[in-house]
Amino acid sequence: MINKTLTVLAPASFAQARIWLDERIRFDPDKPQVAIYNMPFVYRLQSDHTLLVKQLHQALQLTVDKHLSLHTSLIFDTETNLFMQRVIEQKDNYADIFSMVET
Repeated sequence: MINKTLTVLAPASFAQARIWLDERIRFDPDKPQVAIYNMPFVYRLQSDHTLLVKQLHQALQLTVDKHLSLHTSLIFDTETNLFMQRVIEQKDNYADIFSMVET
């Protein structure tokens, strides 16, 4: 289990720096919220299948908790001219991470 109070600040990897630089070159800096790495998906159930939304939500939470890359942000410090990565502390409230729509 990951320590939920863990906060790590470290230099960004070479691959992270390349992706960041590519986005700076190719995308409009006035619209910094590039969502090309989000992976939304739709799962349609058959009428004879069952999905417990609470269990799915819990499984997604455990996955995010387990993999630090899913809660890591990249920061460019203009004062020190350093590109860093920071592991963001997880909270028990995941209401803003997942959205599910039942139809």
